[in-house]
Amino acid sequence: MSGANMAINAAERHRKERFLPDEEEARLRYSAEDLENWEFKMVRSATRQFHKPEVLYLVLEEESVAGWELLEKLDDHRLRFKRSLRGRHKDEFLPPGYDPYRSWVGISQSQITLILIILSFLLSIGLGLGVYLSI
Repeated sequence: MSGANMAINAAERHRKERFLPDEEEARLRYSAEDLENWEFKMVRSATRQFHKPEVLYLVLEEESVAGWELLEKLDDHRLRFKRSLRGRHKDEFLPPGYDPYRSWVGISQSQITLILIILSFLLSIGLGLGVYLSI
């Protein structure tokens, strides 16, 4: 199997592991009262970081600084949070560089895809060079 095919297969496996936005919308329903008093966000990890308890607890601690509460861990890729709309008023007092609306932890999906493409390219060059040298 060529390096490019390996990258395509890895990217396809990764895509199938996560829910599509429409599927998330169907699963996560909010009442009118929820939307009046709360805001919600999803924090994602492309590399299943939430499988590791130490990472999960660190993320929960970091999110609580801005008043976010864990609603549920959907899987090892996604956490769903909520906070009172009043929490927005405290955002200006957060530590410098803190993003209360961050949605990713660790490497993103686009970075993974780029790394896979580069590795596939290097693997293809290496295999081609190996074949050339063996002739």
